[in-house]
Amino acid sequence: MSIYKTQSEVGVYGAAYRVIDILAQTAMMLMGVLLPLLAFHWSRQQKQEFKKHYQLAFDSMMLLSVPMMFGTIVLADKIMAVVAGNDFAISGKPLQILAIAVWGVFLGAVFGHTAVAINRQKNTIWVYLSNAIITLIGYLIFIPKFGMYGAAWMTVFSELYAGFMLWIVIKKYSKEKLQLKTFGKITISSITMASVLFYLPKLNIFFAVLLGIAIYTLMIILLKTISKETIKEIISIKKSENL
Repeated sequence: MSIYKTQSEVGVYGAAYRVIDILAQTAMMLMGVLLPLLAFHWSRQQKQEFKKHYQLAFDSMMLLSVPMMFGTIVLADKIMAVVAGNDFAISGKPLQILAIAVWGVFLGAVFGHTAVAINRQKNTIWVYLSNAIITLIGYLIFIPKFGMYGAAWMTVFSELYAGFMLWIVIKKYSKEKLQLKTFGKITISSITMASVLFYLPKLNIFFAVLLGIAIYTLMIILLKTISKETIKEIISIKKSENL
């Protein structure tokens, strides 16, 4: 990007990307905990237990990433003002686009780690290779024309492409289908949260985050998005991680 655009534009985009990079680390940390469980049950052909933890991994990742995406889109300008100062508030524009890429990162983390768990890493090489080639070509085409926005949208494409292609591979070799009912409720809860925050543009960023968490949590409870059994399962996994 520095070849085609000014250093100021590169700096604006870099500031936004740094925030996304930090958020994406959460995906790897969570799936790092769930990976041993998936591998354990798959290696012992415990299909029901594998299916349960596979679904749990997907639901848990969506529970975090979907509200994170919508919340970042709505609060992008305020986030950048706090993180990098008012001079970088303009970075909120590319951050809004890159927020979608975060969701793609979480998708890729679920299915990429699951591929390792079922020992199908070699079958995913084509996904990463084709993704690298297509994305590189896209960068060369769109960055000169659209600058940081072209780079941001190609990043979104890259992460979503990897996520969905990896899902296809996992579906083929594991023969397991994910249930999307919980994902639907999570999406509704996230949109509700984002809608309220959108109509409160003058709200302080810290109060906005707290309000967003409260609204999202309330919607999750009202829609009965997560069962008590799932909550207990997540808590038990967290305890095993600490041990």
